[in-house]
Amino acid sequence: MSRLEPPEWVQALANLLTGLDSFFRKHVRCLPRKAPQEPPVQDEAVDDPVFPSHLRSENETREERRRLRKHQKQHSQRIDQMLKKDRKQIESEIKVLLLGPGESGKSTVLKQMRIIHNVNFTDEELQEIKEMIFQNVCVSMFTLCMERERRGISFQLKDSPFHWQSFRERFELSTRDDQRVSFIDFIKHALDIQELWRDQALRDTYDIRYNFKLSDSCSYFFSEIARIKQASYVPSQQDILFARRATIGIKEMLVDIPCSMGRGTVPFRFIDVGGQRSGRHLWRTVFHGVHAVLFLAPCSEFDQVLAENSSVNRLEESLRTFAWIINEQAFQSSCVILFLNKLDLLIEKLSSPLHPFYILLPP
Repeated sequence: MSRLEPPEWVQALANLLTGLDSFFRKHVRCLPRKAPQEPPVQDEAVDDPVFPSHLRSENETREERRRLRKHQKQHSQRIDQMLKKDRKQIESEIKVLLLGPGESGKSTVLKQMRIIHNVNFTDEELQEIKEMIFQNVCVSMFTLCMERERRGISFQLKDSPFHWQSFRERFELSTRDDQRVSFIDFIKHALDIQELWRDQALRDTYDIRYNFKLSDSCSYFFSEIARIKQASYVPSQQDILFARRATIGIKEMLVDIPCSMGRGTVPFRFIDVGGQRSGRHLWRTVFHGVHAVLFLAPCSEFDQVLAENSSVNRLEESLRTFAWIINEQAFQSSCVILFLNKLDLLIEKLSSPLHPFYILLPP
C-alpha cells in the first residue's frame, strides 16, 4: 500500500500534541504510594481463614497446606506485579479526548494519526472499511438521484432513466442506510452508478449539495468506481480517510508519539466519542483523568443544518457545544484545544459561483 504524504494540518496537530508532554510533566504529579505490608505469619495453632479445618481433607498434611499457601502467595504476587505494571502504563499515558458535533471529522483525525504513526489496520478492519465505502457510494448516489428528481432536474443522457430505475429497484430491495453493503451487492450497482455519474444532471445536482445532506467525499468515490469494483480491491490510505460512518459508542487508540529533542516517546491515548446528540450521553463516562480535549469544529458548515434537527445551524451547534465544554467542571485543569476543521471545504464553498454565501454577510 503506497504511503500518502499527510496534510500539513495533521503534522501540525501531531506536533502540538507532542508538545503537551512537557506541559503535563510539569503540572501533573502522582502521589507517592506506600509499600504494601507483608501479612503477619499465620500461627499454626490458629485455624487457617482461607482453608478452615472443616473444609480440609482428612488426609491433608501440614506440609501440603504450607505448599498450597506458598503457591497461592506466588500467584498473588504475580497478579500484583501485573496490576502494578498496568497502573504504571496508565499513569504514564496522556489521555486526549476528541469531542465535537456529528460529522466534524473526529474519526478522520484519529485515522490520520494512526496512519502517520504506523498503527496498521487489521484484515478485519480493512474488510469493514470496504463495506463502509460500498455503503457510502450507494447511499450517496441514491440521495443525489432523489434530490435531482425532487428538484425537477432532467437527465441529459438517454440511458440515464434506465440506469436510475435499475439502481433504485435493487437498492431499495437489498439495502438500507443502517446496513452494510456486501461486495456482491455493490457489483450489481456499480455499472449503474458509473453511468449515472456521467450525466450532467447529477453533476448539476452535486453542485448545490450544500442545500441537502450529502457525503463530502462522494465525488471522490464516484470517480474511483472502476478501481473499487475490482475483486482484488484493498482500500488505499486515502480511501480509508474518506470512508465515513457515524461513530457508535467509544473508540480508543494508543499511540507512542516522539518527544521533542529526541527524548524518547510518550504514550497518547486518543478517545473518540460519537458527536450526534443521541450519543452525547456517553461523553461524561470518559471525562475522568483527561489531560487534553481536542474539540473539532468544522468551519465549512456555516450554511448547513443538523441531520437530527433541520432547524439548528451546524456552526451554531458547534459554538454552543464548545462553550459547554470549556465551562465543564471536569475540564477545569485540562488543556482545551479548538481545532477548526474542513478549511478546504470552506475555501471551495467561498470560491464557488453557485454558492450564495453573500447572504450571510452583514449589510
